[in-house]
This record gives sequence, structure tokens and C-alpha cells, in this order.
Amino acid sequence: MAAGSDERARHGLPYGYRRQGEQHIVECPDEVAVMRMVLHLRKYGRLSWQRIADALNEAGYRTRRGRLWYKSAVSEMWRGPLEKGERVL
Repeated sequence: MAAGSDERARHGLPYGYRRQGEQHIVECPDEVAVMRMVLHLRKYGRLSWQRIADALNEAGYRTRRGRLWYKSAVSEMWRGPLEKGERVL
């Protein structure tokens, strides 16, 4: 299972969102900052998922579990919400 899928399964929400209480879903500012950086690098820098993972790691960003980013985690973070047309930012 890819890291992004694992994160969604564990938390029940896509990367960038957290539960606040039992009924409220809120954006997680730290994760939204990562998502914005990924969007910018992908759209304007036209970087590969691997280069984006490298850039996140070099900038000191870590996954929810505090681990380094890998291309599979970065691409999976976007795959689910974007393919379904869900709001991610």
C-alpha cells in the first residue's frame, strides 16, 4: 500500500485535512503548506514526483509520521482527491 493510501486509511481523510472533534473537518495549515509547494513545483517547475519529494525533504518537510518524502507518497497525496474532483487547498 502506498504511503498516501496508508495515511488516508489511518486518518480517514486526505492529506491536508484533520478531524476536529467528531463532526468537524478542518484544514491542517502545515499540510496545506506542503500541498501548495507541491502544486507550485508540479505546475510551474514541471518537476517529477521524485524531484518534488527531494525538494520537500531538503526544505525540512516530513510526512504525518515524521518520515522523509518519497515519490510514491507525493503522487498518492494528489491522486485520490484530484481524480475525484475534491477540494484540496
